[in-house]
Amino acid sequence: MQENEYQILDIAGLLRRRSRIIGLTFLTITLASLVTAFSLTNLYRGSGTIMIERPEVSDAFRPGTYEAEDHEQRIARINDEVMTRDNLTEIVERHDLYRELRTDGLARSVVPELRSNFELDLFYADTDPRNKNLGAVTGFRLSYYHQDPLVARDVARDIVNLFQEGNRQRRQQDYLEVAAALGREADNLEAQVSQAEKELADFKS
Repeated sequence: MQENEYQILDIAGLLRRRSRIIGLTFLTITLASLVTAFSLTNLYRGSGTIMIERPEVSDAFRPGTYEAEDHEQRIARINDEVMTRDNLTEIVERHDLYRELRTDGLARSVVPELRSNFELDLFYADTDPRNKNLGAVTGFRLSYYHQDPLVARDVARDIVNLFQEGNRQRRQQDYLEVAAALGREADNLEAQVSQAEKELADFKS
């Protein structure tokens, strides 16, 4: 029992002798934590969600060589088509982004910075096994991060508009391809009918 008391007294004495060092260490850690917390830049996220609509033209009416493109492939293709350097340079100039990071004052030079603050997240169908589209992409969210919440909102809106316009153009191209394919099928059918009528007339004569 006496030995335990000596141990406790020894520890207490050590803490008293080292109290200044312990206090300074604690104070240093606290100040470092506060400096780190206040030095971190607040980032705000602007985002927009796009849900994928079912195609208005059935695959049955598409050209015979047509291969259905899944939604994920379609989104990736539209992303490649609209997130071009020219389109992103225009957004940089419109919102005066990253002026302090530009090389020789060129907006084009900070396009990689814009890309690095952009995110695309896919949404998938529910895990309900009764859902025939189980696991299929049903939509996606486009997000942009910036220190200014209004800039984050406006840039995200512009990027969403780019995707919507790209999707509209691709759907329009699909309609034109289907119309052309149907026109060819109609011409082939008309030729077959004409040939059948000619053969029938020759047979009757």
